Amino acid sequence: MKTWQTCCCIAIASFGVGYIAANLNWAHSNAPAWVQAVGSIVAIFIAVWVPWHQHRLAIQNAEHIAANEMRALLGLLEIELLMNLEAIQKNAGPILEANQQNGAFLNEYPVPANPVEIFSALLPKIGAVQPAELRAQIVRASHACSGLAMNFSCNNRLAIAWNQLNVQARRTQNTEDVRAEADARQELESYGPSLRSQWLLTKEEIGKTLLQLNAALR
Repeated sequence: MKTWQTCCCIAIASFGVGYIAANLNWAHSNAPAWVQAVGSIVAIFIAVWVPWHQHRLAIQNAEHIAANEMRALLGLLEIELLMNLEAIQKNAGPILEANQQNGAFLNEYPVPANPVEIFSALLPKIGAVQPAELRAQIVRASHACSGLAMNFSCNNRLAIAWNQLNVQARRTQNTEDVRAEADARQELESYGPSLRSQWLLTKEEIGKTLLQLNAALR
């Protein structure tokens, strides 16, 4: 109950008691009974109103705590997305942006162990995120980050295998080693478009999410 509503209830109850007290014939034999009746009514009102009011305050406090927790989680998610974007930009951004021909990514790039750790913590409460558009955008961006990490991990395995075969083929000049190196290079080149496509998608989804998070948190 709001403060003004509480004050109104108290004022009405006080007025009623005061009115009865002022107009009651205290010399009458029924006066004690009237006093007892009014007292009982006031006692019932207090017995009902106080627990209800305390329960209402507890609900409001819980809602306030939940809202603050959600706001904190969204703030951390914003940081997580920024860190993912900056990490990829720093480690592989130049080659990703420059590789217009969708060729092979020949190096091994660092991959976060868990790029969506905050999102995973938020997931059980994702239904409480409002509006629904922000909720859906958070899911898309986090899934894109997770997918990009998987793409980089796969590309790293292919790059490591190719580099090892390349070194061996250069050293031995063996026909089988040269053929194996060529096959590994072809596999790596065929994976390049997938990696770059996922990067462009992830960058776009993170950008959209950061804009919506910024509007929601400010």
